[in-house]
Amino acid sequence: MGKPLGDYVQLWVMDPETRQQKPCEEPGELVVGGFQVAKGYIKRPELTAFKFFPDPWTASPAYRTGDLVRCCQDGEFEYLGRVEHRVEVRGTRIDLSSVEDALAAVPGVTSAAAVVRGDPPRLLAYVSPRAAQAEAQEAARSMRHLAPDVIIAVEEWPRTSSGKIDKNRLHELDATGVLAGSEGSSPKAKRAQRMFHDEVTDETGPGNESDVDADVDADFQGVARCQELARFAVEQAALCDGLPRAVQVQAYRTGLVVFNQALPGTPELPPLSLVPSPVPSGQLQHLQLLAPIFSRLVDRVSCDLRWLTKCLAPVSDPWLCRLLGMAQEVYGPGGKDPAAQPRLLLMRQDYLLGGDGRYRQVEINTIAVAFAGFTEQLSLVHQHTLAEAKLALSDAWPLEDNTPSTDYAAALAAAHNEYMKRFGSDNGHAPRVCFYCFPDDFLEMDQCHIESALRRLKVPTFRAFLGAKVTLGDASTGGTLLIDGVEASVVFLHCTFCPEHFAHEGEWHSRKLMELSRAIKVPSLLGHLAGAKRVQQALSRWEELSRFLPPEDAGRCMSVFVAQYDPSQPASAGAVENALERPERWVLKPQREGGGNNFFGAALAEQLRGNDLSQFVLMEKIVSPSMPAMLLKAGVATSVEAVSELGIFSAHLAVDHEILSTVGGAMLRTKASSSEEGGVCAGHGAIDTPLVVSEVGGQGGAHAGQIPAEKCLLLVCGLPGSGKTQFCKALADSAAKFFLVTTWHHLSYDSPSRTERETISNRVDALLTAPGSAAILLDDNMYSSITRAHWAQVAIDKNCAFHQLFLKAPLDLCLERNSLRPSAVPDFSIRYMAEVFEWPQDGTWEGQHSMMLNAQETASQQVDSFLHHLPAAKFWERVRPPDTALPRKDAHNMDLDLRKIVSLALKDAKLPKLAMPVLAKQWSTRKAALVAESQAKASAADTSALRHEMVETFLRSCMADVSAASAASPSKQDGPDKDLDKEEVSVLGPPFRWLPAECGCYFTDNIYARLVDAYFKVLNPEMEAAEFWKVNDREYDAATRSQIFAEAVNTAKRRKEAPQVFRKNLSTVLKQYRPKHPELFLRKADVRVPFPPSQAAEVFKSGFLEIWEQARGGKELGAKHVHDSCHECPFLSDAFVEQLKAELRHFKEQKLPHQQPNSMNRNGCILNEIGLGPLMDRMIYVYLMPVCRALYPDLLPGVDSHHSFIVEYGPNMDTNLGVHDDNSEVTINVSLSQDYSGGELVLYHRARVAHPQKLEKKPYYHRTTHGTMLLHPGELLHEVLPVTAGNRQGLIIWLRSDAFRKKHGCPLCQSTDRLLYA
Repeated sequence: MGKPLGDYVQLWVMDPETRQQKPCEEPGELVVGGFQVAKGYIKRPELTAFKFFPDPWTASPAYRTGDLVRCCQDGEFEYLGRVEHRVEVRGTRIDLSSVEDALAAVPGVTSAAAVVRGDPPRLLAYVSPRAAQAEAQEAARSMRHLAPDVIIAVEEWPRTSSGKIDKNRLHELDATGVLAGSEGSSPKAKRAQRMFHDEVTDETGPGNESDVDADVDADFQGVARCQELARFAVEQAALCDGLPRAVQVQAYRTGLVVFNQALPGTPELPPLSLVPSPVPSGQLQHLQLLAPIFSRLVDRVSCDLRWLTKCLAPVSDPWLCRLLGMAQEVYGPGGKDPAAQPRLLLMRQDYLLGGDGRYRQVEINTIAVAFAGFTEQLSLVHQHTLAEAKLALSDAWPLEDNTPSTDYAAALAAAHNEYMKRFGSDNGHAPRVCFYCFPDDFLEMDQCHIESALRRLKVPTFRAFLGAKVTLGDASTGGTLLIDGVEASVVFLHCTFCPEHFAHEGEWHSRKLMELSRAIKVPSLLGHLAGAKRVQQALSRWEELSRFLPPEDAGRCMSVFVAQYDPSQPASAGAVENALERPERWVLKPQREGGGNNFFGAALAEQLRGNDLSQFVLMEKIVSPSMPAMLLKAGVATSVEAVSELGIFSAHLAVDHEILSTVGGAMLRTKASSSEEGGVCAGHGAIDTPLVVSEVGGQGGAHAGQIPAEKCLLLVCGLPGSGKTQFCKALADSAAKFFLVTTWHHLSYDSPSRTERETISNRVDALLTAPGSAAILLDDNMYSSITRAHWAQVAIDKNCAFHQLFLKAPLDLCLERNSLRPSAVPDFSIRYMAEVFEWPQDGTWEGQHSMMLNAQETASQQVDSFLHHLPAAKFWERVRPPDTALPRKDAHNMDLDLRKIVSLALKDAKLPKLAMPVLAKQWSTRKAALVAESQAKASAADTSALRHEMVETFLRSCMADVSAASAASPSKQDGPDKDLDKEEVSVLGPPFRWLPAECGCYFTDNIYARLVDAYFKVLNPEMEAAEFWKVNDREYDAATRSQIFAEAVNTAKRRKEAPQVFRKNLSTVLKQYRPKHPELFLRKADVRVPFPPSQAAEVFKSGFLEIWEQARGGKELGAKHVHDSCHECPFLSDAFVEQLKAELRHFKEQKLPHQQPNSMNRNGCILNEIGLGPLMDRMIYVYLMPVCRALYPDLLPGVDSHHSFIVEYGPNMDTNLGVHDDNSEVTINVSLSQDYSGGELVLYHRARVAHPQKLEKKPYYHRTTHGTMLLHPGELLHEVLPVTAGNRQGLIIWLRSDAFRKKHGCPLCQSTDRLLYA
């Protein structure tokens, strides 16, 4: 690259993360400094903050180029690539450009791109043209640590406006490499599509723009909900003393027993879960849909002997080699054609929940699949358990129709019937289904349940064991199979899956005779080999998987795979090296069935250092989030933190075509999270069943059952922008699947005009009168209770069912969605509607036929919630008339007319926005009297004159209140906050506001200038420099004045834009961020609920919980007093602090936009803005409020808002923080680190002064320990000294009280006139 040009350009190399200068010859990011560098990007503050920062030597702007370079000894700079191309895959740092260069050098490849996707990260490569894909895959085998996990051929590259490959859109390519929607992919076409979509759907919004984002959010919310539900279920079960005994009794009654000794022995219970474990319904259904695809895959692999031989031949395992040799003898040249033989697969696909909230496949079991019988019986036991413990959960239920043994029996019966259809019976033998087992099988009773189901189907069975006499009836290929003299139509193998079952040569001979016979083997020898670990490792690669499945099915299967490698191959060297360095991230699997054979940790590393690795598969370890579970072992119930392996049972019968393919249910094998293995027979895990949780997406409503067909009228109500149209369409599309109602009608009711009402009424009347069943969805704002009562009366008259669905949505969400619509409703009108019109309350006649839905959920989630709650709501129940008569129709019309006239009058009055809530409140209280008066006069007076008379009366009676509201609103001379509205600066939690602005002075006063450590006033961000210095009369030189003015004006602009930026950033986080610890991201509905006791003990230090209990009981607190109303006490546990810090690091790695917490710290983040607001709400509302109100009763009569943020300090970072007070009543400072030097918190005295830096100060130096909090009044003067070594990190919480500020004024300006909330 050369050298910088003289003294005009400064270049240096810095660490991209720490921003510290790198020494010569070390790679880093190139930074450009000098007077020619711009100040930033126009109107792009987030990008400016990331790319520009002060030159540490000149304080002028410096620019981060993003180029990876190193400075040579001679001063030359050498270009190495781009910083964003340096990624970590399989534990190794690589450069994506190196991967692209290596692939581009392959003959035939014209262009290539590489990206990293997923968690754990996987390296994906894209090449073009398609014809070069095979060459690229072959070349990748020699690329060692640069080898991609998947190579996809591309037909058409997505391009940026400058013609470069757009890597951000590579995910839009489908499995065949074609750009999805390519014909409309231009910006102009996309705009047209959006316009058309908006015009058709009528509603848009953040919750409906991306199904993928919604699915990701649902995954994390589903996991957190499952953890919470598991904890609740275990705690409730622990309170039921007789539950363990009741479970044992039920288990014995249903035959859920094992024999650990040879018969006659004493039956014992296998390890069981006392209560079922939660599983997200959407994830479970996704895996159930995948099950037939995997069945089809294994079946097709079992018919391809050549591919199986190529895959398994390199394996050095003698036992597996002999099985493969036997298969070649039977199905090789001149032998049987595997595709022409009847084939039955009874499989179980096992999955673990991954760190990304989605299930990943562990393995596919094709031979001797166990626990089908026990699972079906345990499902019945668990239903009894939930009833016994009174765990009637409204949003979770045991998996219905969980009958894998019945399903397996039906498949075996179908195979037996296929055999009888083909061959009948020879020599007088009655063919039977044979259960071929080894003696003293631990799971014999599990198989007996399948036998019992077969007998109910009139299918004869018998049992045989290893060592039985096996012969062929005519001693030729395809002959009758006789086992102990009994003809076997189907052989269900429960043995021969490990070398120990072939102790003698006779077992090998018997197994070959079975394979040569015409009996249907479950599985065949090829089906057994198709389930080998090496085969599953090969199928995890796209090029192999796509041989057997179409692209769309292959893509679905790839979504549940983790990386797997053949450690004996050179292409896996990078993975092997990483496994040796970090063995805890990997598992080494031999070619064996059953638990207890895998290698982990040090044992894994020892095996990898051996010579013969071909018999193993190296697989990335799936780190599953733990959940509480109650396990019953040897009659003792124990609560443990556990992980559960989910198994999906499936059956597949085929010959030359598919005869049967079913999914029979699901089981869990639950083990302590500290255990590596999960085998039940090996004593590691316990048998468990799923508790299906409905809060995640998917069609979880099917459990609601079949509802009798009826006529039904549904009103779908909500403010404009609440998402009514999307919900109606989603319900109409999906609900018919779950009910006998065959016709769903969606009618839009958008106008209160008489013509519109008559049109809709006539249409409803026709639909309710027509023969047949029907459900009518009326999509309307339905503001008035009289309007809704009118439709209830229609339902009574037509003798049909009636229901109301209300979409509850925060006002700001409705405003945001409404603004995106082509024909948007005016904002003031929506605000007015939200204030004025009443909604159904519990206990009212209307409320008994109502249901509330969350408008912030996706439409599919709303439908799921709606379907799930139908039985409890008595939805299909016919309406009975109320005790009181409904209002007359003329009153209904009068109410609509009054509403319309008043709305127009308020609009014409051009009143200040802050006066609107006053009018709304007055209208709400006086409307009843006005309507009553209108009913009395309606028959005698002219309707038009009456309307205007009512409106005039109302406005005249409210003029005093309107004048007062107008006077209270800021005037034009008040500065930049003149146009501020509550909704523009407030984000409602609830229960707290999240944004820092509480007073108009925030936008004009106390603007801090770091350069001179002083505060200034900026009356208007657009003010000129002369006006600025006239207001701030201070002496500085010209250069300093210029820099102060620029900094102060920029700060004022940033503050004014902060609320909008906050909302935008929060919306982006909720859509795109994939948390590392989903349990930290609570639902808003749960913030008033305390943590369960066991979880609270994990979050807080025990000392804090003692102080909290003292505060709740009105006792003297054990908090330590340290200085002038400052108190110290333990708070967060060390484990929780580390979890929180890990989440913050993970968030910053995502490079999502976020604001600095305040003007004094540039390196932290605002917790409310990154999705952790509900977590802080719970901590404050439940735990901190009692403590703070006990310590500061005068300062904090209540908490109405909080500003919670993280601060970070390091050497040469934020060194001049200044003495200051906080814009809070009480401040809480929690230490999150302790390995640093310097950085002491210096406390002074309580004072609210204009320029605290000028006071004489008596310092008190304080340093808190890890997880400890310091509480002090916000008016206490304090500062943070520079950090000299290490990194200081803290959690700061500002608590504010409206009541205190209304009485004492704003802490910054001491005025009550400009308060925005109090």
